[in-house]
Amino acid sequence: MPLWVDKKAVRSKINGRAATPFWNGQYAVFDPVKGGDTLTMEFPVVESTETYTLKWNQSDCWFESNWAQKGWETANQKYICHFKGNTLVEITPVPATVTDGLGYALYQRDYMKADKAPLKTVKRFVGAAE
Repeated sequence: MPLWVDKKAVRSKINGRAATPFWNGQYAVFDPVKGGDTLTMEFPVVESTETYTLKWNQSDCWFESNWAQKGWETANQKYICHFKGNTLVEITPVPATVTDGLGYALYQRDYMKADKAPLKTVKRFVGAAE
């Protein structure tokens, strides 16, 4: 389970019936689970907004602080970052290299802004109890 998940908010079911796991760190342990059982886990995704300041001009992003050349000044460009869980889904303002068509639209993830995450079905092996 991701670190940002509130374990108290996790709702689990085995074959449609409520189930409570034993937590071992970030791992949820269910007992008993048999082959063919369906385990469902649901939890709210935390959203947050943070502001970060880029201390250099975006066009000079490859400079290290000791490589700054004469006339180079700090930019102090502020960026607002919107997170879902620990995934950055949007950053504003959009860097000029993206709006000029020169770069990749990094972190412009409109498809991840939906209120419901896509469901994922996986098969797992359950060992026999001794």
